[in-house]
Amino acid sequence: MAEGKILHGKAAIAAVEKVEGKLTPIQRHVVSLEGYSTGDYDDTKGISTGGVGQVGLHKGKPFKEVFAIFEEQARNTISGYDSLPLYLRKELVQSAYRGDLGLSPNTVKLFNKGSFSDASKEFLINNEYVSEKAKEKDGKTSHIAKRMKATSNAIDRYGKELGEAAVSEEFKNPDEVVADALRVVELPPGTPELESDSILDRDYIVRAGDTLSKIAREQGVDREQIGGLRDAKKRGLIYPGDILTLPPEQKDRVSYPDPVSERIYNIMKPRN
Repeated sequence: MAEGKILHGKAAIAAVEKVEGKLTPIQRHVVSLEGYSTGDYDDTKGISTGGVGQVGLHKGKPFKEVFAIFEEQARNTISGYDSLPLYLRKELVQSAYRGDLGLSPNTVKLFNKGSFSDASKEFLINNEYVSEKAKEKDGKTSHIAKRMKATSNAIDRYGKELGEAAVSEEFKNPDEVVADALRVVELPPGTPELESDSILDRDYIVRAGDTLSKIAREQGVDREQIGGLRDAKKRGLIYPGDILTLPPEQKDRVSYPDPVSERIYNIMKPRN
């Protein structure tokens, strides 16, 4: 496979516009964050990637065509999307493109009922955010964590601009959640904390031959508990490489071969 040169920021935007014409502000934002590869390469998980972080069925297609799919996803997920301020739409779409928005149904539910402060906090109660914060050291911020925090901040800003009432006590500060998770990781094996259930959802990577019923049966959950479906409103279609959300593992659930518990970086783009 011929390795392509990966461009970032303004250089990436210029390269995409040279091929596809002028981009909208939201498209430019996504390209700036994702980067652009002039050829194919394998990402950190060994997934063949090209263009603006495109893999699988999206690989090789024009960026604008792929972008339209994810903007429509955000539009169908977030009530009143088109009436939202540009700064918020930019972050919602980049999160949809990366996969975060579809994997946080509670954030969507809170946002759509107007609980913006709670929605911003819920967005960061996320396995990947915890993992990325754990990797940070020497004052260096994770690019992924930074992107997720930008979306959280945009949602919170919107709530404050609307004069939202005081934040509900239902949701902890996300930084406290991260700290709690890291403290659990540092405990010695055999402690009750390590043996207790995680408060965070699990992720499942769809493999060839999988069906929703098969996944539900093997993972010990009800089909209705599976989230992250790309076509949930219609037939619940799934495709190899999709990342589905499963409820926290219960102590009394049956163990099956080859459990998928590791969160991969979103397969839609390179991890930088």
